[in-house]
Amino acid sequence: MGAVSEITVIPTAELSEAERIAIHEIFDATYASADHEYLDKSIAHLRYVALARVGGADNEVSDDRDLERGEALADDPVALPREAVSLVEAPPEPAITGLATQVAGSEDSRPAAAGPQPLTAPGQVTSGEVQLATGQCQPASRDDQLTGNRRLVGFALGETRSLDLPGLADQQVGLAGLCCVEARSRRRGLFYALERRALTEGFEGLGPLRHGRLLAAGRMAHPASFRVMTANPGVVPRPGVAPSDFQQEVGRVIAACYGVVDFDPLNFVCRGSGHPIGYPRMVVEVDPAEWEVFTAVDRENGDSLLGLSWLPDPPPGW
Repeated sequence: MGAVSEITVIPTAELSEAERIAIHEIFDATYASADHEYLDKSIAHLRYVALARVGGADNEVSDDRDLERGEALADDPVALPREAVSLVEAPPEPAITGLATQVAGSEDSRPAAAGPQPLTAPGQVTSGEVQLATGQCQPASRDDQLTGNRRLVGFALGETRSLDLPGLADQQVGLAGLCCVEARSRRRGLFYALERRALTEGFEGLGPLRHGRLLAAGRMAHPASFRVMTANPGVVPRPGVAPSDFQQEVGRVIAACYGVVDFDPLNFVCRGSGHPIGYPRMVVEVDPAEWEVFTAVDRENGDSLLGLSWLPDPPPGW
């Protein structure tokens, strides 16, 4: 049994200086040439951050060669993870927080041979190499958790908010943000657990799932991160298919939520600041065909691809 990892979720506006420093250190550890201005901007535009802290010695080094789809770039701007996807595969009533407890399970972020692992209700703990404490309770002093034998091993930014989209007033949208997990703590379910917690925090205040569907959004700089979305029949963008006017209008609204000021709606590209966001330190191999929708993405410029998908299905006219 490895060390115990505790996940807490806090509003990004309430991050302490020590927590911000620790988050930037994780970003540096997972990215080469990390753009810390990009991270600060993400923190400013997304409402919640999930933090994973580990206690005790943890010297096991994971093997990144057997990366599964969806976790392949856990430290790349990511699409909505499969755990969050399953939130809306349940009936749309009651509120999303109730749906979260009905999630049947998802593939753990270890090699496929490990098989699916069950999700637990808030407050329970899973079994495995690292136990994930998913309760809502926060320590009395969060900064104390970043000293001694408690250290930050991962974080995820995100939120779900209601937006007035073209033709879809008061539509719930899951905005997945940057998620980084240090190398020694990967393959233990932290990536999905962190992003899920960031996305579901605050869901209760949004009320029941309106229109019977959720729009999932994320920015990606590498095809491995886009694999989670590509199986969805309503995913945008698609290779060889120009986004419709409706899709472009929705894309503009979502891009603005991330603070993007230069959005290319024809290619669904969020133009960067002129220098790279960073390059994941792990090497991920993808099929050349997966790069097709990334043709207009200039990573040297800090560009990323905006991905959208509807759960469980797209609205009429999409």
